[in-house]
Formats: sequence, C-alpha cells, structure tokens
Amino acid sequence: RKQKDREKVDEAYGVARELVAANEDVAHLKAKFKMSSAEVGFLRSTFGHFVAIDQPGLEEGQFRDFLKRLMQYSLPDRQFRQIWFMADDNGDGLLQFTEFLIWWKGKGGEQQVAQVVAELDAEVESEKKGGKGE
Repeated sequence: RKQKDREKVDEAYGVARELVAANEDVAHLKAKFKMSSAEVGFLRSTFGHFVAIDQPGLEEGQFRDFLKRLMQYSLPDRQFRQIWFMADDNGDGLLQFTEFLIWWKGKGGEQQVAQVVAELDAEVESEKKGGKGE
C-alpha cells in the first residue's frame, strides 16, 4: 500500500513540475511576443476549453474546433492541414499551448487566420450580392 501511495505522490509531483515548466514557458513567450496578460488569458482559456482532462494538448480535431471558435468559420481541409502541420511543431499529433503560442505569434498564425477570415468574409459578401440580382 505504501508503495502505491508513493507512486501516486511521485506522479502528482511530476504533473506539478510539468505545469510549472509549462507556465514558465508561457511567461517567456508572453514576454518574447509582447502579449498582454488579457490576450494570453483569453487564448489559454479558449484553448483549455477544448483540451480533454487527461491530455496535455489538443488533438487535430480539437484544434479544428478551437480555430472554428476563434474564427467563427470552419476552415477548408487544405487550409486546415497546412495550419496543423505548421502549428504542431514537434509532430507528435498533440498541440500543446506553448506550440500554439509559437505558431500564433511567432510563425504568423494570427495573420494567417485573419487572411483566411477576410477571404471567407469576401466570399460570403460576394454570394449575398450575387443572390440579390436573381
């Protein structure tokens, strides 16, 4: 019994160490990319909403849902796949929050998403205008 209790304590300490390291990474990235606490808080909160309790990050489908929430649009598959491969930096199929921040601020993800949204908005407007003449 003592051995099992010790294993549980060791596991809890391991998780705590990982969380502290992740928070230090986020603090470093926040400073590096000159992000406000509000911006990091919003992104972390929204990101966390899609992460399963037993996972350290988002799987591909969860990331698609997360982007849909941020963008208010579903991305076409081709564009989503490009974004996924850029964002999942280590290629493990699980997007950690720090990887997301690096993609969002350091690799132009924010601008990439804004461009896609602008293109989708333009398509919607074009369809509305085309539909009025019929």
